[in-house]
Amino acid sequence: MRKSIFAVVFMFVVICAHAQNPSAAKEAAYKLYNRMSLSYSSKSADVKYIDYDVSLDGIALAWTIGIPVSQTVPLYMETGLRAAYNWGTDDLVDFEENEYMDLKHHLFSVLVPVNLTCRFQIPNTNLRLSPYSGLYMRGNIVGRTEVKSKNLRGTLDWADSVPDDGIGMKTVSFGWHIGAGLEISRFYLGLGYERDLTDFAKIVKASSGFSVTAGVVL
Repeated sequence: MRKSIFAVVFMFVVICAHAQNPSAAKEAAYKLYNRMSLSYSSKSADVKYIDYDVSLDGIALAWTIGIPVSQTVPLYMETGLRAAYNWGTDDLVDFEENEYMDLKHHLFSVLVPVNLTCRFQIPNTNLRLSPYSGLYMRGNIVGRTEVKSKNLRGTLDWADSVPDDGIGMKTVSFGWHIGAGLEISRFYLGLGYERDLTDFAKIVKASSGFSVTAGVVL
């Protein structure tokens, strides 16, 4: 893992050093920036021991701050805060009762990223390309499933232990993500992929997914 982190750092330094020409570097003025953004995501995770996976859609509101780490190459460290709400629906068969159960999943989480991003100017345009990669820490605040069937109605709290009808959701998850953004003047569009490095819960494996982001650079 440590070798991978050093490899990513080295890759971004090399990319930034060669991607930015001297004239664009003078115009770029590597300064601190802020970004507000809204994103849509689709993620999934496999449940252990059974052939079943949980799929969730989501929206997130994020604030990002970019801090220049050099005045000679457009290399930045990004961090901030992202608040996300994910939801999903599913059907399961209760073989004991011989009936279907309707499931509605809900998850509210807060994520703190630490990224390296290369934010270089495309010559003779108002466009900036910003590939990034980094790690994140996510706090899983509230997770639950609403269960409804002919003979059953109830709510399962994901934070409860497995014997108590929960899934043993972990309070904190760690992961990595990679992606790229395109700045058009002050408008930002981005695509990203993220994957947890730790299991989401005692009976749920690490989650992964894609996201699409739109925002404004301040």
